[in-house]
Amino acid sequence: MIETVETAPGADPRLIIEPGLSARVAGIVEPVIEGLGYRLVRVRVSGSDGCTVQVMAERADGTMTIEDCEICSRALSPVLDADDPVDRAYRLEMSSPGIDRPLVRQSDFVRYANNFVKIEMAVAVEGRKRFRGQLLGAEGNVARIRRDDTATGETADIMLPIQEMAEEYVEQLRTVQESGPYHLLGYSFGGVIAQEMAVQLQDDGQEVVLVMMDTYLPSHLSGAEVDWRKVILAEPLAAYFSERETLNAVRVAEHSQRILQDHEPRELYSSLLFISARDGGLEGTSPNMWKPFISGHLSQSQLPCTHQEMVRTDMLSLAWRQISEWIGASEKRLWLGLRAHRGWCCRAPAGR
Repeated sequence: MIETVETAPGADPRLIIEPGLSARVAGIVEPVIEGLGYRLVRVRVSGSDGCTVQVMAERADGTMTIEDCEICSRALSPVLDADDPVDRAYRLEMSSPGIDRPLVRQSDFVRYANNFVKIEMAVAVEGRKRFRGQLLGAEGNVARIRRDDTATGETADIMLPIQEMAEEYVEQLRTVQESGPYHLLGYSFGGVIAQEMAVQLQDDGQEVVLVMMDTYLPSHLSGAEVDWRKVILAEPLAAYFSERETLNAVRVAEHSQRILQDHEPRELYSSLLFISARDGGLEGTSPNMWKPFISGHLSQSQLPCTHQEMVRTDMLSLAWRQISEWIGASEKRLWLGLRAHRGWCCRAPAGR
């Protein structure tokens, strides 16, 4: 039995945000389909049939007919043509979630209670990240699962924080590069995500190089009241934003705050380069705050700018030079400071 839980578009925000190009497309299509009375479920850009942009949507009651897909497709085509987020020819595919649907909102965990689910966690719970079993429902921000693979002595029912459930960013990364060494860089919010990705890759025995640009600890966000519109408008690129793009950026920032403020970073057995903004970084972005979560060598550098100016092309060019020098020095040290962990071993990098 599926419980009916109807919510207005925008009243029940998605807990999952797509990465990269898919995020850009989602920012364009979500306001359009919400204006038609539908809710965005997921956007996925794939290389099938040359390039396919799949937009998955539904009505507030979870239904989506062929006619609904046609209505959304007709509305989205001219908007996507005007914004042109994809730099090559693509096929727009409008679809309903279907039976094997992703759960992306809190209401989904109520509506689809008693169904079989598979869940991937961004952070391990009781020593594991993958769970499968019967969805019993949700209590606030927590989903209750009755596992079907419990061993003797294990508890079948487990509580999983919904906001830590994420799409497999690492798997998407591997569609581009199958194995390490991986070079990850994250700016501001993105630094926290990059650090968690680095830990996941490390758990799988991969070598990772991590760079953070003015990234604060997630705990710094706890209880903080941030005027994200003011923050977004202070960005150099904001001068080129339309009002709709500004609202989308604010929505993403607010969503990121909800997701990250309860996240507890895990220890990374690798080195870190932390690049800070010399002329005004975000409060709480001291590289020393990350020392408890980095077992390798912690290097620091600065850019002569504010936090918002770090994404200027001249600053990014300077940052790239700093990163290149740091990677070269790290390779010459043969990863000194990196200790053996879960099958890792110190070794010289492959020849260039």
